[in-house]
Amino acid sequence: MFLRRPGDRDVFLTLCRDVIAYSCIDGSQEDAARRFFRRLEHWHLLMSRARTDAMDAHEVRGLIGELVILEQLMLSVGAEAAIASWVAPDDHPQDFALEKMILEIKTRTSGSRPHVQISSLEQLQASHLPLFLVAIELVEAQGDSARCLNEVCADVLGIARAHGLVVEDRLEVALLKRGYVRNDAYNAVKYRNAGISSYSVGEDFPRIRRSEIDSRVVRANYVLDLSSLTSFIVPIEKILH
Repeated sequence: MFLRRPGDRDVFLTLCRDVIAYSCIDGSQEDAARRFFRRLEHWHLLMSRARTDAMDAHEVRGLIGELVILEQLMLSVGAEAAIASWVAPDDHPQDFALEKMILEIKTRTSGSRPHVQISSLEQLQASHLPLFLVAIELVEAQGDSARCLNEVCADVLGIARAHGLVVEDRLEVALLKRGYVRNDAYNAVKYRNAGISSYSVGEDFPRIRRSEIDSRVVRANYVLDLSSLTSFIVPIEKILH
């Protein structure tokens, strides 16, 4: 590999460090070679999507929230099924599409107003499967129960790795599509899961749906007050298990 444009130096160094680190995971020389070329393919995919910069704090929290749910799904429905259901990296309107339900994940910080933003007219519109809105509350913390983004990613990748290289590879691709490449900057802040609330998005749930508005309205986003949605609460354990 060589650097063609000096202005791409930071991205190039990140690529080199990442490929070297990924290739050095335990295994034989043949495994290392396979990992090296696979990782280069992943980087090609990432750069074709034009996302090589670090995520901001809001994006980091959003990804952690999705991975918290992915981690739980990997333990309840299996790693392969859970990873296949994580459709957010493919720009799906919702975050998870499982065989029997759809999940939209929202992440908020502890102490903030109990509000979540719905970012499109399609986000709370499901077709034929039950739809649940899952709100994860994160609090900045230290200690064993707190994890930074790099640690959360390492944990879910560790679960995937235990199910074979193919499963790990699928998750690696999904993370790259989602905009994640390991970066030391993500070590700076750790979060603890302070609680999860989940809501059944049925016919009476307050929302704005594409099917119910004038077609001349192209896009819209709005904010929901979670404190007013107690009648729609469904325990997260009932949803994920």
